[in-house]
Amino acid sequence: MAVPEDVVEKIFRRLFQDADAVGWTNLADKQRSKHYEQWVESPEVGQVLLKYIAQDRVRVWIKDRVMKEYTRARYGVGKYSGFVAQTNLDPSELLSRALGPSWEQEGDKIEIKPFRVAAVSGDRRVRFCWGAGKDFKHLVWAALEGRAVSDEEWVLCVVGSFEKPTTVEEKRKNERIGELCGLLVKHV
Repeated sequence: MAVPEDVVEKIFRRLFQDADAVGWTNLADKQRSKHYEQWVESPEVGQVLLKYIAQDRVRVWIKDRVMKEYTRARYGVGKYSGFVAQTNLDPSELLSRALGPSWEQEGDKIEIKPFRVAAVSGDRRVRFCWGAGKDFKHLVWAALEGRAVSDEEWVLCVVGSFEKPTTVEEKRKNERIGELCGLLVKHV
């Protein structure tokens, strides 16, 4: 039996609120695991989901259905984007900070896994890809796959935060990996 949409929305709102409160984006996997356990046991979340989902699927549903959407929602992507209180920088702000004010998003399409857009400045066009430092390998892989089928230039933007800034050592390593792969790496 599918989870009714009104129940889905209620759970999304609750978990997004909880995630905002604990700084989900900057939590380590072990810390996130603790929250998954709490949500599974919660009368307002896990117990409600048990009416529609087998017990061994509740955690997976929360992780794959709700929390993957949380990251997207923080960038204003997806139908649940209005449920987050705190948003990340939008692509135009990231472009400006990473490449300068002359850069803008081409069109309004934002691709995901990882986040990326086409960006232009004058006659120059790039594929602009961004994510947290912990996801750098995914940015690199997406760019390498993209470069394998097109000569399009890729710019990878590693997004840090006040709570978890990118260290100087990480920046150097990321930039060196970018050089080795023919990719421009920026940090915001």
